[in-house]
Amino acid sequence: MPTSYREIPSSGFRELGSESRSPLSFYRPTLITVICGYFFISWILVILQWAIIFSTSPHYQLTFPSYSWLVLMFTVASIIGIFGYWFMRRAGVILYIFSAIVLLFYSIFFSGRPALVIVASLLLPSFIAIVGLYYFKRMR
Repeated sequence: MPTSYREIPSSGFRELGSESRSPLSFYRPTLITVICGYFFISWILVILQWAIIFSTSPHYQLTFPSYSWLVLMFTVASIIGIFGYWFMRRAGVILYIFSAIVLLFYSIFFSGRPALVIVASLLLPSFIAIVGLYYFKRMR
């Protein structure tokens, strides 16, 4: 004799709320979706802008200072961090915050107008970091 209703074999019916979630179906907050959507759209626009610049002027020459590889490396790290946000990964939050801090210090030290740069490069990354830290416990 079963001692609990859970020990009774089911005939194809499951209890309400006992659905197992697949690994690909997880809850992504709307705010993170909006943030990531903003970044994805802005990256597409930047890529299109570069394509237009290089296609319209054949004599356009890239001249970067010697320390620009550092900016490129941390920009790629922030892109990977935003993809981490999209997939709700804690490593994405940590990577984005770290790269945003490094890029902030870079823009302060190598910019001609540090006060304007601090305001511009501090507002959006700090908002994104606060959102990421708020949802940090929900992430994998």
